[in-house]
Amino acid sequence: MKGLSKSRYTAFCQCPKLLWLTVNKPEEAAASREALLRCCELDTWAMVKVWEKLKEKVGAI
Repeated sequence: MKGLSKSRYTAFCQCPKLLWLTVNKPEEAAASREALLRCCELDTWAMVKVWEKLKEKVGAI
């Protein structure tokens, strides 16, 4: 079993899909890295937008 280091935790926070691929299929990770980072970036952007809307709604109360 592979341990959870600080760098792996940080990598998970940035892109869980990429961390899984790096740990479980390292030979495929290099080829998929950029596509996965773009995908995770969009996930992060969506969460930022959700957070902004929630703050607007709470501020309106």
